[in-house]
Amino acid sequence: MRTAKEMLDKGTSPLEVLDNCREAMAIIGQRFEAGDCFVPELILAGEVLRQISGVVKPKLTQTVTQKKLGRVVIGTVEGDIHDIGKDIVTFMLDVNGFDVHDLGVDVPAAKFVEEVKAFQPQVVGLSGFLTLAYDPMKNTVHDAQRRRSAWTRSRS
Repeated sequence: MRTAKEMLDKGTSPLEVLDNCREAMAIIGQRFEAGDCFVPELILAGEVLRQISGVVKPKLTQTVTQKKLGRVVIGTVEGDIHDIGKDIVTFMLDVNGFDVHDLGVDVPAAKFVEEVKAFQPQVVGLSGFLTLAYDPMKNTVHDAQRRRSAWTRSRS
């Protein structure tokens, strides 16, 4: 985090700092896949990324105006409170030009459906770390399909 602040103070572009973060996250991901680092290192990398993004994002919005590429609703499904993967994906989408609506963790299916209806995203991301998240993911998709069918029938 200190290095990111120093880079910004010396006039480094916020986008360059973010590119460095992207490269660092790719390295962590490769090391994790190879078994050279483990969940604690992923947690640490996610926390560092979160802190850096807190410093970089305000400077980024001051210097970059970009047409949004699309809208995304994302959240960790009901029953799961893990957010590292979701936060990394949210960060990467945000800095790459997407309008991201992050619902947080332990999000019930009805909340996803409500937010999708209101925000009208092109993409919905359901996050979950544990295998226990599979059923809530399926329930969220099923609930969304059921409500969409009912809504479509009522408009006919």
